[in-house]
Amino acid sequence: MELIDTGKCIVCGKDNPHGFQLKIATDREKGRAWCTVTIPEKYIGWQDFIHGGITSMLLDEMMAHAAIALGEYCVTAEIKVRFKKPVFPKVPLTVEGEVVSKSGRIVTTKALLRDGDTVLAEAEGRMVIPR
Repeated sequence: MELIDTGKCIVCGKDNPHGFQLKIATDREKGRAWCTVTIPEKYIGWQDFIHGGITSMLLDEMMAHAAIALGEYCVTAEIKVRFKKPVFPKVPLTVEGEVVSKSGRIVTTKALLRDGDTVLAEAEGRMVIPR
């Protein structure tokens, strides 16, 4: 399977007017990716809290971009998210991802969503490099 970037990704796609259009920085040597995001209120679940699916999506994207930083285009095989604190809209946040290890076609990753020094959510993931 070939992975083709259409520019329409809901998180980072520059050609998706309804997406976040995040500008993601990477460190190829360390297998890291990061960005800042301010999540609009239209993505709330319960009153004033960002929906957990949006939080998961941002963590997933950063783990994928960490793997991409190493030159490994991949898709998510597994993700485990821990929600530690509520995520509020209209607050500048930092999302960071990093590669933990690579074995064959499996890239193990982790990610954090932070408000300053406070960790709001964290994730572990396994990405698979398609054949």
